[in-house]
Amino acid sequence: MRYFFILFIIFLMVYLSTSIAEAYQIGLTPTLISTSSLLTQTEIVSESAPSISVPIIHFPLPGQALQGNVPIIGRTDLSGFVSSELLFSYNNNPTNTWFLIDQQDQAVMDALLAQWETSTITDGAYNLRLVVYLVDGSSPEVIIEGIRIRNYTPIETNTPFSIIPVATPIIATMAPSRVPVQPTGTPVPPNPLVLDTDDVFSGALKGGLAVLGLFALGILYWLIRSKSRRGPNG
Repeated sequence: MRYFFILFIIFLMVYLSTSIAEAYQIGLTPTLISTSSLLTQTEIVSESAPSISVPIIHFPLPGQALQGNVPIIGRTDLSGFVSSELLFSYNNNPTNTWFLIDQQDQAVMDALLAQWETSTITDGAYNLRLVVYLVDGSSPEVIIEGIRIRNYTPIETNTPFSIIPVATPIIATMAPSRVPVQPTGTPVPPNPLVLDTDDVFSGALKGGLAVLGLFALGILYWLIRSKSRRGPNG
């Protein structure tokens, strides 16, 4: 009987220790994670690009020197789009003569308009012209001046030229710019379940005292049982 009681006390102590450890792991560990540095970011809504009234050429830029096969990047997604034409001319063009590079029947938004093979023309200064034909019969356009073709001659320092947007009638219009949306941070409210070191120590101390109390009761019970077995003369 004595050994059974001792085994019971040991089992009880192991069980209580395991229960306290599991409760600490499940209940306290998540709350000890600091939340003061966590921020929530406002959702950035992806908005479509603003509408435009004239086409845009992003590349090449006015006065830029070019060689070989050049990608022309721009935008032609005007309201009422029917088709577009990309043309070039000599920089000095008194007869207003233009040569076709490419024609498209699909609007383009900040993407490739055409590939311009410049090695087939002589070196010199040229202009690029992008025309968009609309359903109402108008044809807004933009002209990039002073592009320097330098396949067979040395490239000099860039000379600035202007971008000339043209509508019907001729209208000088600046392309709308996109304003980036900056994310803003909002602090997360403090977690009301966060426990500090004093709370953890207090809980551990209470658990230890409970185990010691149960152990003392077990010893007292064992002493009483032993004395009763020996009798009054023992």
